[in-house]
Amino acid sequence: MVVIPVKPIAAQLLIQCGAHGNLQHIIAVLERIAHSHQFKAYFTEWKQPWHFAKPDETDKLLEEAGYVNRNVYSSKNSVVLPNHNVYTKFIKTVIMKSYLDRLSVSNNSNNDEKLKALFLDTFLREIKEYSNRLDEQLRLDFVRLNIVAYMP
Repeated sequence: MVVIPVKPIAAQLLIQCGAHGNLQHIIAVLERIAHSHQFKAYFTEWKQPWHFAKPDETDKLLEEAGYVNRNVYSSKNSVVLPNHNVYTKFIKTVIMKSYLDRLSVSNNSNNDEKLKALFLDTFLREIKEYSNRLDEQLRLDFVRLNIVAYMP
């Protein structure tokens, strides 16, 4: 048997994900509602489901894992969704999903759905109340963590 040595191929890592400060205003509103008198019983021992890392902590982890030529940085961006229905659907299915799942605790799905609708309505009311313009009500402020690194 002849063994032919094979030189390992370097791997490139390209990632973009949420960074420290991502959706900060929306998450602050969700946390305030979750811990309000009306909902706090459902959020005992609640742990925020996301960890949005800072560039320096991510860079350190990549270095420890053996990555080289690392470029890790954050960038801010925002998007204004085209209308209230699109905004509501995005908030409900993506950002608020873990909160709404937490409200699915009874054996009565009708009560669960009413509770979820109340939570969503409370959020939308608060966003509208603290926003001066329609585009602010439909805006999502993102902080992106951009990662480029190589594994030798």
